[in-house]
Amino acid sequence: MINPLSPPRMMLSTTSPKKQIPSSRPMISPYGAMMRMLQLLIALACLSCPVHAAVHGHGTEEKGGKRKASPIPDYNPAKQPVTTGEFLVGFIVITFKETVAPEDTDQAIRSANQVSSNPQHAETGKQDKSGRYSSGVDLEEYFKVYSNDITWPKLVVMPDEDTNYQDPHFYGYYCEYDYWRNPIGWKDREEGNDRVKEMNENALKFANQSYRGDKPRFMCYNYVTRRPKEPTEEVSVALLDFYDNRNADPDRIKPVKTRRSKEPKNSTKIFKPWDHYKPACKWGEPMWPNSKIQINDFAGGVLAHELGHSLGAPDVYRIGRFNDGIGGGASPLAYGPTANAFSRFYHHAFIEERNHPTIKNPGTYTLHPRHITPQGKEALGYLIPSNHPHYMYHVEYIHEEDRIAGVGPDHEGMLISVVNLGLTNYLGSPDYFYVYRPNDPFFRGGGDTNKCLFGKSHNRTEFDMTTEPSSRLPNLMDGGISFKNIEEKDGTLTFDLETDRHRVSGSDYTNSMLPQIRLDEISDVQPTSFTMDCTIKFRGQPLITTYGFCWSTSKTPTIRDDTYTLAHRECYRGHAINLRPSTTYYVRAFANNGIGVRYSDEEQIVKTPDVNTPAASIGPLFTDSFSDNRYLFNKYSNEANSPFIGYSPTCVFAKLIAYYRPERFKFSSSKSRSKGSDVDFDQLSWNPSAGDYPMRLEEIDGFFQHVYAQALELNFHNIKPEKDFLRSIKELTGVRSKPVLSDLQPDNLKAVSELIREDLTQSRPVLILFSGGSEPMRWALIDGIGSTGKFHVDFPRNSKFLVDGNIFKPKSGHCVPELLMIPGYKTYLVTSCFYKK
Repeated sequence: MINPLSPPRMMLSTTSPKKQIPSSRPMISPYGAMMRMLQLLIALACLSCPVHAAVHGHGTEEKGGKRKASPIPDYNPAKQPVTTGEFLVGFIVITFKETVAPEDTDQAIRSANQVSSNPQHAETGKQDKSGRYSSGVDLEEYFKVYSNDITWPKLVVMPDEDTNYQDPHFYGYYCEYDYWRNPIGWKDREEGNDRVKEMNENALKFANQSYRGDKPRFMCYNYVTRRPKEPTEEVSVALLDFYDNRNADPDRIKPVKTRRSKEPKNSTKIFKPWDHYKPACKWGEPMWPNSKIQINDFAGGVLAHELGHSLGAPDVYRIGRFNDGIGGGASPLAYGPTANAFSRFYHHAFIEERNHPTIKNPGTYTLHPRHITPQGKEALGYLIPSNHPHYMYHVEYIHEEDRIAGVGPDHEGMLISVVNLGLTNYLGSPDYFYVYRPNDPFFRGGGDTNKCLFGKSHNRTEFDMTTEPSSRLPNLMDGGISFKNIEEKDGTLTFDLETDRHRVSGSDYTNSMLPQIRLDEISDVQPTSFTMDCTIKFRGQPLITTYGFCWSTSKTPTIRDDTYTLAHRECYRGHAINLRPSTTYYVRAFANNGIGVRYSDEEQIVKTPDVNTPAASIGPLFTDSFSDNRYLFNKYSNEANSPFIGYSPTCVFAKLIAYYRPERFKFSSSKSRSKGSDVDFDQLSWNPSAGDYPMRLEEIDGFFQHVYAQALELNFHNIKPEKDFLRSIKELTGVRSKPVLSDLQPDNLKAVSELIREDLTQSRPVLILFSGGSEPMRWALIDGIGSTGKFHVDFPRNSKFLVDGNIFKPKSGHCVPELLMIPGYKTYLVTSCFYKK
């Protein structure tokens, strides 16, 4: 039986051992010589080809060239602090066309100079509900405590505390464009970088004109987003002008002159731009504090965090989304502005190496509290090499900390972490720094984060491969160390270190860098489809590039067979479609990180039923959360030029196309803005609702924009289906079938329901639309049948209907066919809409 938590062993194809050639060689016949030559040519051909191995249970596969894992990292702690003593931080306050500085500027500056109890948890630094700014120690005291009095900042407001730089543009000019929330913004990152760079240069030039103090070591740009209660008429007119003239030059300062209609406006339909205008700066954008110190609204905690980066420390975040990028909060029980106490030694050089040594030998060791100024050779932390050259264990002791830079006196115990010196912090733990905690077997950053301390008081006095959490490395290998007798003793903590050294090298090292994946349940097996789930156990190094499922009618399927590729921000579920009924399929999961492909230990056998065999239930076929994510909702929630807000055409068509995943879906047309472009469904991230920056967002945007623009162009926002409606569906989606449009009525309910069942039996979703009144059509999808025979209807999240004078908001779920006929609306269904016949 395979242990699902054990790291997979690599099984590579090898050549047979050489045969011993006798010293006395017999004469070779012409035929034998020819065979020897043929064998030699075959051997040479094999040597010149890339390695391919796909062994049942394990395997690697790569295309072209020699595999190359990430280089073995150097152990390279900082030799000296970036700066010592007091250092100046220039502080420039920038207001925008629609924003104003706080009335009490002195209080705002004091807020910027104050640090919240933990700057890693600082959010915006804006006023709280009571109207007061955040309180805490000032920056000088905070960094003196954190650095052991080695260095501390001093804010100098430039040019002075009574003068700020007034930028001529709206704040939204420096944020990303959004049709409704921000029509002034930039449309590509390079353009945004140029805008922010020019603003900063102008602000610095303005400040330097009258500033007479010493030159600052670092600069901080503080952007004021606070608006007055009542914007001036001039500013309101300028904002309305941007909404009225979205295609005009965004660099304009003065309004565009346009002809105004002489007809009086209907007061009930007056457009109020301030109700829609909500520009936002998101992670990784030009105004985000990732390349220089930029903060919003005097946020002192954020300023302290960014100064920590300026002094050399990286972020150490607890991962929050199933092996996916930065997310969640700070690393548990962190110390200081950006990371754990590890950074005081390794990145800042605030602690000497004698007080944070690397230990390699078994023995009994003593830890002193991590926050103190050490005396002599008192150890505030230890680094302990593992069996793997990328990973080192780190231990530190939390005891009677204050709340200035630490976590307070309520926590005591040993914190055990693993550091990957082969990666930067860019994607957060577990790739760079991970704090061990129970119930997190694949290092996803979940588990019981409030149970990460070890010691006698916590009934966790041992740490090895048998404990929970275990001492496994993030690549699931045995790290070769164990801790025994972890115990607090009068303000110190002692532990016994045991080692079992088996250094990973050679091909074992290369293989250890491959990602690992587990095939989980296969469900909803239908005549032409089934659903698959997987778990990423290790992302690999370099990080995983593609992963998903492969299946075939032969054993040990590979990526050369049929595949369903997942992406970094998608639920770990996919579907196999266009299958043959009454056929046996073999299924594996795969993961690739550029070094090679590794397959799951698990291989499952699935037999599809006969098409005439009644299914207990079908679907839902849409296994992802494509139609219900914040990104799609926020970006495309106002498609109609009426008070009604609904984005169903974009959502429904995008989801239908993504379900079938045509090999290449061309989203260019003669009238669309995107020309000659296409979308690769094997690479896209199909859940861009994450709060952080999704991979390949521009391509996703292009896809959505095309569906949105084409839906408008083809009249899918009209009040009812127009002439050439079905041909327009084929033009937008590229389906190869002949769609059928049916008008659902009580007298044909049974016949139309049977058409729906025929499609769903073959795993083909059905389009449904509702026409009523003067509002645009509402759209939805039927993608399943429940065990009681009810249809499963997938409504876009913002669907609304006006029924008997009341707003009706349908929810996705199962319903009887009769309920598809909503009072006051005409119901249409589009069946036989698919890509392969």
